Amino acid sequence: MPDGNYTLLLPSASASDGTGNPLVSNVSASFYTLCGDFNRNRTTDFNDLVILARNFNQSPRVNSLGDANYDGITDFNDLVILARNFNVSLASPPSPVFAGGRGSGSVRITADTLSPGGKLAASEDGAGKQSRKLLA
Repeated sequence: MPDGNYTLLLPSASASDGTGNPLVSNVSASFYTLCGDFNRNRTTDFNDLVILARNFNQSPRVNSLGDANYDGITDFNDLVILARNFNVSLASPPSPVFAGGRGSGSVRITADTLSPGGKLAASEDGAGKQSRKLLA
């Protein structure tokens, strides 16, 4: 998934629990991705490098312990990912725009973009120019 701010929106009418009861209300969750941001402060910096260095060549490891590519090992491949994003910051997201709006800069993922196989597809609504399908 590309670095950026995301909002997952699940309308109540589009989902149900295990016994078939529909959701009582819409559910939404905001999240972001920034490769190499191990301490989750929206910036890849020296603090993230320290996390990676302290866990270098160790396994099993998770993202918060320097595993940028999620292979369970903190190694040179993770260092390359951090180096490519070093000193990059991701701004806090503005309020999401859901009604065909433009300019939010975030990606809207809705229940109607879920495929029958459970994979997600998303479109970029910030610039109004790009459309992407992201397969989870």
